[in-house]
Amino acid sequence: MTDAEIKNSLTDAVVKMLRSEELVKVLEETHALWNQWLFGILPGELFQWIKELVVNDRFGFQAYRLIPSKINLTTNTLTKQFNTGLDLALQHCNFIRNRKNELLKVHEVIIDKTSISEQSSFIDVHLMRQYIIDKHSKSSISLAEYPFIDDDPNLSHLGIHMFTWNDCIEMFMSDAFHRTHSIERNKQMITYFYSRCSMSEKIVGSTMSITRIPFLMDQNNRLQVIEDTYFPTDTIGDSGAWVVTNRS
Repeated sequence: MTDAEIKNSLTDAVVKMLRSEELVKVLEETHALWNQWLFGILPGELFQWIKELVVNDRFGFQAYRLIPSKINLTTNTLTKQFNTGLDLALQHCNFIRNRKNELLKVHEVIIDKTSISEQSSFIDVHLMRQYIIDKHSKSSISLAEYPFIDDDPNLSHLGIHMFTWNDCIEMFMSDAFHRTHSIERNKQMITYFYSRCSMSEKIVGSTMSITRIPFLMDQNNRLQVIEDTYFPTDTIGDSGAWVVTNRS
């Protein structure tokens, strides 16, 4: 058995143990105070282990498979201790690795479901971060200097903020994005979206249609969707008439 197989087997065993309601009931009946203390510190110790594994190239993001869920035995003392410990661990432990290999806490990261934050040729990640902060100003969101991480199903239940394609569309249409976007950046943006959609209207790896995304710069330096993009005719008159590019 390889190291990876051993690790995966161990992971599955730990997760199953923590979710075993029968085991919790048995432990509650014996050595009550000791087991209460043990269940209270167990989540914190587990997240410290995850923290060590996630920066190890042999395990990496597979370590997130160890993340436990709350135990659904609301009248059980051990359950309450475990769930309280889990809440504290999620609040205070920096176990999530961003793309710069920095370890961050749950409230400091953004799951970028679009991967647009990786496109430095036309995206200013600092502006993107500030846009998200401003959008969530009422909830006082607190993000790391570089908060973006890739989508991971093992993190989806932790309450991490998401950056979706709908958020991306809103950002592209915002004044803040407009102020920093240039013609050269727009060329890079067009190249990027063309490469993601060259065989279909759908963006690769997504259900989002390219027709919904404003990525073509108009004469006012504003981004427009494809169907609202116009080019001047070859014999443009004094009226300044424009024709749409994609209609027959």
